[in-house]
Amino acid sequence: MSFRDRKSASAIGREENRLVAIIGLFIVLFIVLYAARPKIESLDAFIDCPGCANSTKTHPGDDTTGSLPTINVRVKNTGQTRATVVRANSLLYSADPDGIPLRMISSSGYQVPFILSSNSEALLSQTICEMDLYEMREPTPARQFGRTFFKGEITYRGSLWFPVTTNFCFEYGRPSPSKAERWTACSI
Repeated sequence: MSFRDRKSASAIGREENRLVAIIGLFIVLFIVLYAARPKIESLDAFIDCPGCANSTKTHPGDDTTGSLPTINVRVKNTGQTRATVVRANSLLYSADPDGIPLRMISSSGYQVPFILSSNSEALLSQTICEMDLYEMREPTPARQFGRTFFKGEITYRGSLWFPVTTNFCFEYGRPSPSKAERWTACSI
């Protein structure tokens, strides 16, 4: 093997080593970004009714503030990097005792995009009619809601720009003499 052939083989070996190093660097970068990705989780849901004299009871027409009641869900980015929310929507509906949907009460799409920084929270609010809130809390025999669900989905992108969709689901529990009004997490 001549000097020129050895020099050529050495150059090819160096190029291969550079290529392996660059590929390895991209793999490490991908693993680091994947491990630090954002993760949006729903924390809780609650009703906000500024026009209600009593927080658990509202009678249609009692509102003196002009504000409609809202159903809210708090979401949190528990990941290490920020998330850009690109789509978010929710649906409030009544269901029979077996959970089969009967009537859509309200649906909402939220204004996107918005950024949710690492370890920060956001509130997604959906307005509802006072009459629907009243019937959720004090159902009449003619129009009784068996169960009420608040479901939705949030699609976001993180540092890798792949869209990720997370769902949330809460079931409403009516106030009673022994229990306060509550929303409990449910399976999707």
